[in-house]
Amino acid sequence: MKGKLFKGIAAVGLCAAMALGGAGCNWTQGDYDPDVDLGQNDTSDRSGWVLRERKSADDFSDKILNITYFNGGYGSEWIEEMKSEFEKDYPGVTVRLTASDDINGTLKVELENSPEDIYISHDIAWETLGGQGLLADLTESLYGAQIYTDTKNTEETEDDVSIRFRDLLTPSSLSSSVYYGKFYKVAQVQGAGGIIYNKTMFEKNGWQVPKTYAQLEALCETIYQAGEVPFLVAGTEGYLWDSLVYDWWIQIAGEEEFLRLFEGNVKTCWNPAVYPHHKKAYEYWYNLFVKNQNKYLYPQFEGINNIMANQAFLNGMAAMMPATAWAVNELGSEMIDEAKIDVGLIPTPYVPEAKKDEEGNFIRVCYDVAGRDSIVVAERGNKDLAVEFLKWMSETENTLIFPKNVSGMLLGFKYEIPQLLKDKDTYCKYSWDEDMITLLGEAKFRSTGYSANPMFVQKLVSAYPLENFYLRCFTTFGKPGAVTPDSIFEQAWNQVDAKWSDWRFQAGLKD
Repeated sequence: MKGKLFKGIAAVGLCAAMALGGAGCNWTQGDYDPDVDLGQNDTSDRSGWVLRERKSADDFSDKILNITYFNGGYGSEWIEEMKSEFEKDYPGVTVRLTASDDINGTLKVELENSPEDIYISHDIAWETLGGQGLLADLTESLYGAQIYTDTKNTEETEDDVSIRFRDLLTPSSLSSSVYYGKFYKVAQVQGAGGIIYNKTMFEKNGWQVPKTYAQLEALCETIYQAGEVPFLVAGTEGYLWDSLVYDWWIQIAGEEEFLRLFEGNVKTCWNPAVYPHHKKAYEYWYNLFVKNQNKYLYPQFEGINNIMANQAFLNGMAAMMPATAWAVNELGSEMIDEAKIDVGLIPTPYVPEAKKDEEGNFIRVCYDVAGRDSIVVAERGNKDLAVEFLKWMSETENTLIFPKNVSGMLLGFKYEIPQLLKDKDTYCKYSWDEDMITLLGEAKFRSTGYSANPMFVQKLVSAYPLENFYLRCFTTFGKPGAVTPDSIFEQAWNQVDAKWSDWRFQAGLKD
């Protein structure tokens, strides 16, 4: 069975079907179903953990596991090593891997006919496919499965404690994988965005990594005055700016207010007069980059694609780029080594309104841009062996295979960050890797920006109901009818205000 992955199928909300049957929906808990228990047992101290008794090949009538994965971004070394190690741990089992870079529109057909067992890709419409019975419901078989037993028997826990699969996931990985009480996917990876920078260039010129927005402004001017280009970006990839804008949005709004928009309960979250946080973050981006594009951005960047931008960055034609979690993997280790540079990550600098803790320190948050990557199991595939593979993947030792092969990225599980940083020779080839792992460990709140509200799932509404307008801000600046933060958020609010009731009806929600 040759597997093809899926990308970009328009989601049809399960909630709509439920509403037609008379069930109503009440969304009050951010990006997950409010009736679902997302509690997790404490995993902070792994001493005293005893691994479950694994199954063996004899427990499976079908001893062949077929996995299709997206051929891009993270490479294939990690999954090839997992294949090898899994086969060693389960003698008699064979794992067959298929890499696919042509994944659009084929998954549903495969799932209905002759599917592979596991699919790994981004943008899988798992809510729809799960609701149609094409993906395995992993709620009990995987998420409820015991992986370890905590035998410490502390004062708080006099008896052994079960450490389930769900307990091993990060909270954002857990909450972004449930739809109407059922888990149909596993969040593949976790990562943050920010700014990738040429560390070699920084050290040569004595430039300091900025920690605040004001310092970032000053740094851009310093680089410009030195005759260098501060920033480079692929004009065709506007979403890259989300790494900064969303981080600033979370900094300004705080956790609860940020999530309130994604609950989808109150339309005035799109009214900037009532909910100003998103617009304010956008304005910080606009004021620094759009207004200063002739000074701080690489000339004619609007026509540059991602490949061209990466090559120009490697050639030292700019000091920084807005970056997603997979930036270094897209640059490629061979290309970085050939350029003879080191690259690092600048966590999104703090804006003045950023929330602080009780001691007056800025609270580190991050927008987890990797949350859209999913692992799903076919309902008509070899489910038992597929679930066993995912249980095996969640074991502490096996989770380390991924960061060993993929720069600065972790699977969706909890990691012992100090141990990763201690073993830098294994997990941190570039400064970027160490910076990213450090950021993931320090962040007090992370969000994938996922919402299980059917209006979001069906793509009726989003954080940008019209579009993000990043590129058009640049191209219309200084011209009549220029696209500005004022016009963007005013138009978005008008759209939401006019269509809110219709959207909720389409999604099967009570008005």
